[in-house]
Amino acid sequence: MDLDVYMEQLEGFAQVNSNELVCLLDKALYGVKQGSRQWNKKMHEVLTKLGLTQTYSNTSLYIYM
Repeated sequence: MDLDVYMEQLEGFAQVNSNELVCLLDKALYGVKQGSRQWNKKMHEVLTKLGLTQTYSNTSLYIYM
C-alpha cells in the first residue's frame, strides 16, 4: 500500500493491554479506501506485462496490438 494503514485489534484478541494495540496492514483489504486503487494498479501491471496497451480515451479499456 502507498500509505501506512492501521486498524484496531479484532474482538476476542487475547493479549494483555489489547485495547492499546493496533495492526499495520500489509495488503489492501476489501472495504479499505485504497483497496480498489491497489487492485487497479495490480491489474494494470499484469495486463501490460501480457502485452496489452491502455487506451487514452477509456483507461479501463486495454487492447492487444
